[in-house]
Amino acid sequence: YHGTGSNLLFEIVRFWTLLASDRGLVASTSCSQKAVAEGRGGGKGVRAASTCTFLCRDVAVKGATQFADIVLMSHAHPRDSLRSRCRSGHFCDQAPPTLNMSRTAWRTRCLSSPRIMKQEGVSQCHRLMSDQADLYGRRLRAGLDVQLDVHFDDYRIDPHRTVRSIGAALGICPTVLESRELLVFVVDHTVRRYDQERVQPEDQAVDSQTGKTLPLQPQADCKRFVHNFASDDTLCKVWTEGKGGPLANAILGADARHYS
Repeated sequence: YHGTGSNLLFEIVRFWTLLASDRGLVASTSCSQKAVAEGRGGGKGVRAASTCTFLCRDVAVKGATQFADIVLMSHAHPRDSLRSRCRSGHFCDQAPPTLNMSRTAWRTRCLSSPRIMKQEGVSQCHRLMSDQADLYGRRLRAGLDVQLDVHFDDYRIDPHRTVRSIGAALGICPTVLESRELLVFVVDHTVRRYDQERVQPEDQAVDSQTGKTLPLQPQADCKRFVHNFASDDTLCKVWTEGKGGPLANAILGADARHYS
């Protein structure tokens, strides 16, 4: 889901899979749920008939989560996720149903009002919490696990360890994962390249999902606003203090204990 570093995770998984697979790779940011589902349990479908490894970045097609053999997730500090969403145009994108306003008029009003922006921040926070809970819940109800949930800060703190843990979750053999030279190679071609693409002038913003440079949102100081968005909302405050992790997500609730 947007603003969590999922794009970088996808690139690292794709890189590992390219190195490990000897029978082909089918990778897409928009996979068909039908293609993923038909391969489980010996089904006669696209996936079952293929020797390829199927890799999907499952954001829009959430139903595929419950059919995949391996699921890796990513999350970021809620403030970073919301700042990215604010700067890349996801805030104030739809007027409340009770207001007969055009999208443009609503955005102008919303982005110029600290009160409305704070409400929008809480709404966006709840949306991200719901997305996280939905993905975990689908996996749990299918009797399956989430193999790894990467925090975006881990790439900065220890990129080689993080890339190794992603490889381990995919089933890469331990001997390969102990190769320092290979880890450096993977990090240089994924994490380092991502960091280089995110370098931008001070008067521009970066979409943390795609790494693309974007103009700052007009009439909105996203950094200043996002800093205090959760002060009046208990759910968002707890989730923020938990750095966006599933154990701090009250919407996920007791199901989070399964992953503790």
